[in-house]
Amino acid sequence: ILTVFLILFLMMSAREKKLDRDVKRTNETVRVLGNSYYAIYRVDVRGEAYDMIVFDGICHIIVPGKPKKGEFVEKLLDRAKTECPCGAWGIMFLEGEQMIPAVYVESTDSLVWESSCGSGSMAAAVYLSKAEEKGEFVYVLKQPGGEIQAAVYKEQGRVCRCTMGGPVSISPEIELELENNEVDKI
Repeated sequence: ILTVFLILFLMMSAREKKLDRDVKRTNETVRVLGNSYYAIYRVDVRGEAYDMIVFDGICHIIVPGKPKKGEFVEKLLDRAKTECPCGAWGIMFLEGEQMIPAVYVESTDSLVWESSCGSGSMAAAVYLSKAEEKGEFVYVLKQPGGEIQAAVYKEQGRVCRCTMGGPVSISPEIELELENNEVDKI
């Protein structure tokens, strides 16, 4: 019994160490992304102007109100690609503290309505704090996949740092192998 207990203890310790390493890596990624904020641009579509928050590698357009689909999203993405050729664009539909994220990736020509978006949460926090001059501004953004807390630190109206947090769950990695003729069936 002692041997079984020792083996279980070692297995749980190894799992805990791996989870700690994964969370540490995620935190480092978030910190780097939070330090890569560049600017806010304006994007005009159908006579309406929307703020686009530019990070290194992705631009997020903040659209106040309920999600819109179809032609609106296509026109907004076309305009965003012209203004900010970065390879990936997020459209964050923001209604109060409710946020519905959609992300388009050019290399895969895919638009995905996400359950949550970390960089989009930071973009929304930058957007929500744009009138502020100095201090820490914290927002809890409710998304389909849960809540993300995003914070912006500003000095003299300039964003110095962005951070985010909230409950994180790490699920097991799943690998699928599909035959070419099966892809059309999905």
